[in-house]
Amino acid sequence: MNMNEFLRTWRGTQAENRWMRIFTLILILANVMLVVQANQQRAIVVLQPPTLSDEARINPNGASAEYMNAWGMYLAMLLGNANPGNTGLIKEVVEPMLAPSIYQLVLNAIDTQVDGLREERASLSFSPRQIEYETESGKVFVTGVSSIHGPSGEPRTRNVVYEFKLGIRNYRPYLEDIDMYKGRPRTLQVLRQEQGKEGATS
Repeated sequence: MNMNEFLRTWRGTQAENRWMRIFTLILILANVMLVVQANQQRAIVVLQPPTLSDEARINPNGASAEYMNAWGMYLAMLLGNANPGNTGLIKEVVEPMLAPSIYQLVLNAIDTQVDGLREERASLSFSPRQIEYETESGKVFVTGVSSIHGPSGEPRTRNVVYEFKLGIRNYRPYLEDIDMYKGRPRTLQVLRQEQGKEGATS
């Protein structure tokens, strides 16, 4: 049968219309599925701040290691370079990021630290040496040298680690925990090794 002649008949026209309706329905369903999928997918923002050598990615509930490292470095420099004159600034920056569970503890610790510096007429400085982000725990470890500068004598220095447990909520960083201690970063690997040694000695 010649296809061109068939399509010129009424039966051919009906068959063509039937197939057109089926294809149109398939296209409509495909478009509906695309719209639903597009609405469910949250945007990923790509940043390249001047403090980063590589671009950083952030979505509503997470971010790349580069982004977390940048925030960890910023917070370590902010908290590690304290003096009685910049307490207000430190609180202003840190306060909106604090999780409710540590909110009052951190603000009290800042006040206590600054009161001690005021009594000694001293200031605190921090020089970072290494930064590490641990994906499994969501922690940033900033290792460096902390120095207390008083009105007389040489500065007192010590190696310290700033440990920040950072999260992302609606594209904004928030702090679940802050710690500062001497020694090496307490990564999960280090903690497991220490637990293994304790188990071996007991």
